[in-house]
This record gives sequence, structure tokens and C-alpha cells, in this order.
Amino acid sequence: MSVTALNNYSGRVTLAARYISSGRETARDFDTCFEMYDGDAVALSLLRMATDSPQGPLAKNLWKYLCKDSVEGASAKYSHIDTKDLPKLAASLRNASQRGSRSAFATELTPEGEQTVIPGCEKNEAPGDRQLDLFG
Repeated sequence: MSVTALNNYSGRVTLAARYISSGRETARDFDTCFEMYDGDAVALSLLRMATDSPQGPLAKNLWKYLCKDSVEGASAKYSHIDTKDLPKLAASLRNASQRGSRSAFATELTPEGEQTVIPGCEKNEAPGDRQLDLFG
């Protein structure tokens, strides 16, 4: 199963761990491991794996690949989550992000039809106010 499959959290953890442990140059699939809405859970899993084997290659290379401040922030935020429950955390993060991304946009009717817009960038109907123009 591809790392781009939303429900493949364990695959993303495994692939990221392999990249980091080997010390090899990253590629697009490595980046994807942290871009599927559950990146905090992936990073936290990697941190816990590295902590369990502090002399292993994952632990030795971890901070060459991941932002220490960001990972430690996620670790503090989710310190109450048992390692065995990280897949549940990953699913929860994905679900919350997907709900949030759907509500982060609005639509408005334009001459071309209904268009998706970022809230705050809708057409300004107030007289005398300038319309936001991203291209001019």
C-alpha cells in the first residue's frame, strides 16, 4: 500500500524510519510520510522508536532529518498517548484535519459559476472599498 493512502500510517512510519536509519538522501515519498495529516503521529512514533534504541541508526540520524523543536513539541502535546495507541492518534489527526480543511474554504457565485474562495477573500461589495487583487 502506498504512503499516500490515508489509512497507511504504519507504512509511513516504516518508510521514514528506513530513510532515516540508512542516512540516505530523501525523496518525495519521504516527504509524503509527514504530509498526510498525521505527521505529528509519524514523527512521535519515530522519536519513540529512537528512544527505545538510543544507539541505533534511527536515533543517531533522527535530528538530521526532522526538526527537533517540532518533534519535541508534538511529543509534549501527546505525551499522554501510549505508543500502542499512536495509530488511533494518527486516525484522529487525519479526521480532524480533513474536517477542518473542508470548512477552511467558502464558495461564492461568480459569472463563471460557483467558485471556492479562502474566507476573507470573498468579493467585496462595500462601496468605496477595494477588492483584493492577488494578481495586480
